[in-house]
Amino acid sequence: MAIYYDNIRVAQHKRDRVPNDYSTLPQHMPPNHRYVAEWSPERFVKWAKAVGDDVALVVEKVLESRKHPEQAFKVCMGLLNLPKEYGVERVNRACRKAHEFGTYSYKRIKNILERGLDEEQTLSEKEQMKMLVHENIRGSHYYN
Repeated sequence: MAIYYDNIRVAQHKRDRVPNDYSTLPQHMPPNHRYVAEWSPERFVKWAKAVGDDVALVVEKVLESRKHPEQAFKVCMGLLNLPKEYGVERVNRACRKAHEFGTYSYKRIKNILERGLDEEQTLSEKEQMKMLVHENIRGSHYYN
């Protein structure tokens, strides 16, 4: 494929027919795109660790979930901007809650923050394990 400007060929590339693959050369990108191209998964994880360990864990999971990590950069930027609106502690709690649910999307984490689900007290393991006692509950011995 050739690129022309005023009928003068300025660049030529071999056509890449691999689906969902990238073939862009950095020198052909505009400066603002080149800045983004310099980002790396390691850089996002480093930024996320500065916010908190739970945020870093979610960012790592988001980056791992994509075939090309660059496809996750927008989600990561959204996550890293949440502390501006909600504060560092709340974002960390929301990311911890999202990790417990096994969900790693910006929308879900923002939803947790908007609804205040990060501020709910979690039941202790003892309270979770406590079985309800009632005359209609038969228990496991009934089915033997």
